Amino acid sequence: MKWLVCFLLLTQTAQAQRVPLPLWDTSGTAIEHLGVTPVPRRDLVRQITDEGAIEIGFVYDHSGLSTIDFWRWNGRFCLYVDNHYWELTQAEAGTIMGTEVRRPFGYTWPTGLLLLLGVALVAVVASLIRRIKC
Repeated sequence: MKWLVCFLLLTQTAQAQRVPLPLWDTSGTAIEHLGVTPVPRRDLVRQITDEGAIEIGFVYDHSGLSTIDFWRWNGRFCLYVDNHYWELTQAEAGTIMGTEVRRPFGYTWPTGLLLLLGVALVAVVASLIRRIKC
C-alpha cells in the first residue's frame, strides 16, 4: 500500500499534447476549372465583373490528407481570375458557357472517398472468398 501512495505522490499530472501527424491536414477553398469565357459572351461577364477575359469554374470547400481530398462541400459555380471569384447560379454559368453545366464528378466523388470505398470493397470481397473456401 505504501508503494501506491508514493507512486501517486511522485507522479506528475498528465497533460494533453497535440501530436503532429506524418501526413498533414489540407483544408480550405479550391476552384476547379470548367472553361474560359467565350468571346461573344464577354460583354455579359463585364456586367458581373470589371474584367471580360476570365474563366468559369466550380469553387468548393474541401478537407483531406496531403493532396487527397476526402470530403468536399459548399460547391457553387463562379467566374474567377487567379484566386478571386464571383459566384454564379448554375443557370448563369450555363448561359455564359453557352451549354449546360453540371457539378464536376470530382466534387461529388473526391479521390479519398473513392479510395476508401475501394478498400472497403476489396475487404468485403476478400471476406466472402474466405467464407466460400472454408
